[in-house]
Amino acid sequence: MTAALTQLYPRLVAYQNYDVRDFTRLHALIAIAQSDSYTCVTTQKAVYNFWRPWQAITRANEWASVFPKLAAVYDPSWQSFQITPNNPEYPAGHPTASGVLAQTLRCVVGWEVIPGGAITIFATPTVSETYLTVGELEEKMVNARVFGGMHLRASGRVGVNFGHKLSDYTVTNYLLPALPDHGN
Repeated sequence: MTAALTQLYPRLVAYQNYDVRDFTRLHALIAIAQSDSYTCVTTQKAVYNFWRPWQAITRANEWASVFPKLAAVYDPSWQSFQITPNNPEYPAGHPTASGVLAQTLRCVVGWEVIPGGAITIFATPTVSETYLTVGELEEKMVNARVFGGMHLRASGRVGVNFGHKLSDYTVTNYLLPALPDHGN
């Protein structure tokens, strides 16, 4: 999302007439809400303590007598594509932070469709992705965690929705735009 945000800067100037004060407020709101998201997600992970996909797949046989459908996913040699963090699976932290950033853009800037056309982000020098909407950026964060084997899709969606709520609260209650000075 950071790479996307840097590509959006020129568009904020061109389409929103943003200045230093506007950028500062936008970044501060994102920082406040994302900081809260890390605290909340860490707390919730400790409460729910859900297994990661690799744990559920490689240990499904231990629970198959109680949950017979688990026998179908059991694979003791399965490994996630990416290194999995050593903390519980639910809720997904990165999609929560991405939900915060995307929703803050929606609330403060008013964008869903990115003005001026698609942005292209290079994941590697030879792999790029193109996005037309802020929602596509959020979906990419959920998919990256699922495809990497770190999270279940439901955890990513819950994270994004949680990020939206944190952003809505932050934008509504903090760093409100100053009222214009009418010479009083």
